[in-house]
Amino acid sequence: MRLTVFVEPTSDGNFVASTSQPIFLQSRASSPDKAVQELQKLAEERLAGGKCLDVTIATNSEKIPWLKFAGIWKDHPDIEDYLDNVSQYRVSSNETSAS
Repeated sequence: MRLTVFVEPTSDGNFVASTSQPIFLQSRASSPDKAVQELQKLAEERLAGGKCLDVTIATNSEKIPWLKFAGIWKDHPDIEDYLDNVSQYRVSSNETSAS
């Protein structure tokens, strides 16, 4: 497993290493490398006692009212013309605002 670790100096001359996903961990040490090493130990200990799972949460389309409209323009015969007009408008709008 790869974790993104943020390391920053503290006002007392130490360094704090922290991560937030999949679990929050934080360590403090006298150097950035030592802080990261300590964080790795903490992560290994914490992750050894549990499992990381990918879970899909079912949603109710009633809770997301716009979901029923997703994709309704997919095969519409005028969608390409509409997108071209939007693109042209953006270009002319950007040219006008740049002047």
